[in-house]
Amino acid sequence: MAHGRDMNRSSMLARAAFLVRHGYNVLDVDLRDHGESGGNYITPGSRETLDILGGVAYLRSRGERGPIVAFGYSYGAVAALHAAAQCADVDAVVADSAFISPDDVLKNVVQQKAVPLKLRILLQFARLPLLDRSSDLMFRLRTGVKLDRNKASALAAVRRIHQQPILFISGEKDWLAPTQNAHRMYQEAPTAHKDLVVIPGAYHNTTYYGTTRPLYESSVLDFLAQNVSWQASFGAACMFDPN
Repeated sequence: MAHGRDMNRSSMLARAAFLVRHGYNVLDVDLRDHGESGGNYITPGSRETLDILGGVAYLRSRGERGPIVAFGYSYGAVAALHAAAQCADVDAVVADSAFISPDDVLKNVVQQKAVPLKLRILLQFARLPLLDRSSDLMFRLRTGVKLDRNKASALAAVRRIHQQPILFISGEKDWLAPTQNAHRMYQEAPTAHKDLVVIPGAYHNTTYYGTTRPLYESSVLDFLAQNVSWQASFGAACMFDPN
């Protein structure tokens, strides 16, 4: 399980609990630069892919032979999608509130009137192509990591998932990662085993809260029951791009 930005593994405990109650084992992790994990920078979910793949390697090193599902929320969901695209040992993905790309998030914040005007103006300037390149350069100088905005997008990852099943979860009122983007990822995913559930009245942070929690849980459990075999996995090798 992979949490959202500015959270930690405790934010996924409620989701973990209902899975455990239904017979699933859970490895709940702190992504880099969050919780008790090390690191001094984050990315839009692309480098966090390595954290999830590290979790996969850890489970296999313990002798766990069962199928592995990457279950992520927000930018953790983006990382989960990238993990499945890069590693056949990830047998399925549950992507809750994945944003389609970092640039799309910035655009949505700029257009949101609830965000303070000064911040929207600053972010609007940040969207200018020259400043985009400058910020990418500054990030590389600070971290040594070159970010490819196209590779970092969840849509790019989704297009590379040909086999593993994907469940997309989206909040009906989510303006940060809008439902139309979840529909687009669903449509463009080449895998034949995919599903999309829209949580009525939910915002980005509330897909698993309130009266719709039973819908959320039943959707996840039905997806797992239909798409994830309890038979032992052979632990296919993971070939991933660290950039």
